[in-house]
Amino acid sequence: MLADTVNLSGQQQAELKRTHPQILVTSEAIARNGSLRAEMARRKTMVLQRALDTFPDEPWFGLFDADMLVRRTLTDLWSLLVGHQAALLMTNGVWEGRVYPHLFTPSGIVLVRREGRELVDSWAKWDSHPGRAPWASAGRMVLGPMHPASGQEDSRVKCAVIPFHRFCSNQCSANAAIWSAHGGWKERSYRGFLIEHERQRVLRNHPLLAGKLGCQGQS
Repeated sequence: MLADTVNLSGQQQAELKRTHPQILVTSEAIARNGSLRAEMARRKTMVLQRALDTFPDEPWFGLFDADMLVRRTLTDLWSLLVGHQAALLMTNGVWEGRVYPHLFTPSGIVLVRREGRELVDSWAKWDSHPGRAPWASAGRMVLGPMHPASGQEDSRVKCAVIPFHRFCSNQCSANAAIWSAHGGWKERSYRGFLIEHERQRVLRNHPLLAGKLGCQGQS
């Protein structure tokens, strides 16, 4: 797993590597002249392109937001790439009661096979377009500035739809494979994620406790 990070010190990178020996950690410095949140969002295409270039032997790639908690194995998520070159989240585009066409395809999770590289390059092209809309509009990353899937249409890549409620739940659904902290108070979400992470760890080590440990975050 590649952790492509921003503004981490050497000590922080070393601590990450000690904690997770199988993770490759890279970090680049970004000046805080503007919105760091917007800059982080705009890095996504570059990160995915770098991963495709750096790991030429890998057939499949997954780009995930950092503020997510994976609660189980993701075999069913990766299976979406069987018969498809990529897989994207889709929503109804609604934000604060209004529908925004450019919010139909957020990029909290993007799966792509190597032969779907054209989608990533098209995404990068739209991001550099002088007339593009802000990618971090309303705090959300989108895959196209002019159409909900403009990158998808432009690249002619065959894409599957990732079920949002199962793989990007920000309501801490008991049935969701992935919880997302998007759109909420990050510190509170992080504390809840820590509790759920510990519950999952206990269940892995002591499966007989499964009936006694309730799922956190259902309220």
